[in-house]
Amino acid sequence: MSRWFVALLTLCYLAQASAQEFEPTPDEIPLVDWYYASAFGTGQYRAGERKVSILRIPIAWNLNTESARWQLRFLLPVTLGAVDFTFDDLVDKPLDTVALATITPGVELMTDVGDHWRLRTFATLGGGVEFDGDDRAWIYSVGVSGRRSLACEAWRCTLGLSATGAGYNARLGEQDAMSSLAVGFDLITPVSREFLGRDLRPGIFALYRNYLSGFDFIINPTGIEPVTREWEFGVSLNFDRPFKIFGYTFNRVGISYRRGGELRGLHFVSRFPF
Repeated sequence: MSRWFVALLTLCYLAQASAQEFEPTPDEIPLVDWYYASAFGTGQYRAGERKVSILRIPIAWNLNTESARWQLRFLLPVTLGAVDFTFDDLVDKPLDTVALATITPGVELMTDVGDHWRLRTFATLGGGVEFDGDDRAWIYSVGVSGRRSLACEAWRCTLGLSATGAGYNARLGEQDAMSSLAVGFDLITPVSREFLGRDLRPGIFALYRNYLSGFDFIINPTGIEPVTREWEFGVSLNFDRPFKIFGYTFNRVGISYRRGGELRGLHFVSRFPF
């Protein structure tokens, strides 16, 4: 696994070191928005006739465990994306189906405010490489989010709010900067069952995102309006104790449906994103 990380980091570095100004040909136009390809999360998305499949590995390490009210983490999310591939492509030539890869290291600070609020601030800076079009890009993001526990008797209710600024600057000339606001609500039922030695509870959640300047998930689309707002609805299974697999810790699995303009897709989730 570490060899993959080193390879991706090397690709991003070489891309920026060799960057030069020139006009891209039609075949060299970037496939998808670089930032959203790295941040949308694992799932399959469609805009117009183009289908994008994303695998996002949200690797992170805790840098301190001393304080009960704040926690610092190092982030190293890795994303692989495939565009317009078929099942036969995946079986016959799995490596050739990967159209792009990104790695966006960063830091995240989580703090408790009072008895109910949990604030999260983060900043990332990394890069990506597109294998088909030979493009490279810097990708950055900064943001703050908060979650508040609500009194819901036996239910577990959480309100989430966030504000994010992000963008990218590609070698072939494409660049974009965006800002977004989001609000979400998470509801976990009191119904519980034992599973793998853990208390398991089902839940539902809903999110609304407003993209203040709009964005094109598919770069230079034909007849597709920029996405300015998006809804997400999903179901989840929540565990009282987390699982840890290859250094990744999670206590939730779920799936949601996302829709914004002509962008739609299925999103696989492992946490409430606030």
